[in-house]
Amino acid sequence: MRFAVLLLLAGSLGCSDATQTADSGCEKCANDSGAPGDGGPADSGPIDSAPGDGGPKSYSTNFLGVENPISENGVWTNGGTVGLDWQNVEKNGGFAYGTGTSAGYDDCIAHLNGFPANHFAQATVHVASNYTPPSSHEVELLVRFEITAHSARGYEINCGWNGAYSQIVRWNGALNDFTYLNPTGPGFGALAEGDVIKATAVGSTITVYKNATQVMQVTDATWVDGNPGMGMFIRPNGTPKSYCYTSFSAGAL
Repeated sequence: MRFAVLLLLAGSLGCSDATQTADSGCEKCANDSGAPGDGGPADSGPIDSAPGDGGPKSYSTNFLGVENPISENGVWTNGGTVGLDWQNVEKNGGFAYGTGTSAGYDDCIAHLNGFPANHFAQATVHVASNYTPPSSHEVELLVRFEITAHSARGYEINCGWNGAYSQIVRWNGALNDFTYLNPTGPGFGALAEGDVIKATAVGSTITVYKNATQVMQVTDATWVDGNPGMGMFIRPNGTPKSYCYTSFSAGAL
């Protein structure tokens, strides 16, 4: 979720990755090793304590099976089905990707439920060979996120295709209502197949990693609860399965 003043913002973090722009999308290939419609129980680790009980929680998935929108036995809340004004995330045979493109800022988003305020979200990136989107395409991590009817709020950490920009964005609730934050650090740079990206929310600090190396950090005290999740942002004529995720995990901190 971002906007198109890419070149003007490119130097805002002291590097070539504009951290003040947005646009995204995700695409993936199909290589289904799970049974279609199985909901993914074979590869999805259950949240390990009851939602809302304040206990430790963790979750992991490799996106086996086929679901649109992603559910995995009801653990995911989606931006289209629940939020109504955004779009859903789909999984198919080892990939999770956006269900559609966006002319505005109705990203494809989904989050888990019942996590404490301090948590992490982590994902492994898929980048298709020779893919060049016609415009913006992002993969996103979400922390402290909460989707309800006509509201999506929390923090989005995104990376535009080929390292076009990296951002930490606060979502304020209503569609198109978001605030670009001003993180320190160089940003993600271009992501390659198999790169692991991670975001942690601890207290009022959000810290972002690429392959275990810190690349961004910001402090913002607006949202003090919510859940880990994932998202994609794809401008029209992008291909969702070309830039997306092959695994996702989350845990309490």
